[in-house]
Amino acid sequence: MKERLKVLTLQEITQQGIFVQKQILSSSIYNQSQNVAIYISMEKELPTDAIIQDLLRPDSGKRCFVPYIDKKIEKLRMLEVISMSDFQSFQKNKWGIFEPPDPDSRRNAVGSGILDLIITPGIAFTKEGYRCGYGKGYYDKTFEAVEKELQAKGKKRPYYLGVCLSVQIVDEVPLEPFDKKMDCVIHGGQGESHERFLL
Repeated sequence: MKERLKVLTLQEITQQGIFVQKQILSSSIYNQSQNVAIYISMEKELPTDAIIQDLLRPDSGKRCFVPYIDKKIEKLRMLEVISMSDFQSFQKNKWGIFEPPDPDSRRNAVGSGILDLIITPGIAFTKEGYRCGYGKGYYDKTFEAVEKELQAKGKKRPYYLGVCLSVQIVDEVPLEPFDKKMDCVIHGGQGESHERFLL
């Protein structure tokens, strides 16, 4: 997969990001969701900047949560971002991942039972909705924790939306018993309708 991603140009990644983000912003699941978790894209990941900007519009009626790995407990937290100026205060850590300057003072959506939609990255996805993550299982463990807390409250789980670049769609991925299937996968291959990936 590294070799596939290596040959993609910045222009190709940007174009695929524009296409996928337009699909999401016009989708019913996005427009019906109030509390959205979304990753902050890095190099060679499908861009998410337009969605983050939309979530953080003062009149969006939505709340934005971004992933933060709490190294003390080795768990993924979904921390609230309240505005674009707040988002712009984030700084890169030593791995090049943007993080908030004050994580402990922010609302964590994991454990609160409020998430409607989780926009999820991965190294690879299948058209059937299976995902290969980054090896630590942070997202899958988070999905499990969120599902348990919502089940206890009699609520349905969030919608899992996988997004990726076109080269990240593969025939199969290695699966573990705790791996969660996406409800939908949208990739940047503009020659194919994203509707066929709705699961």
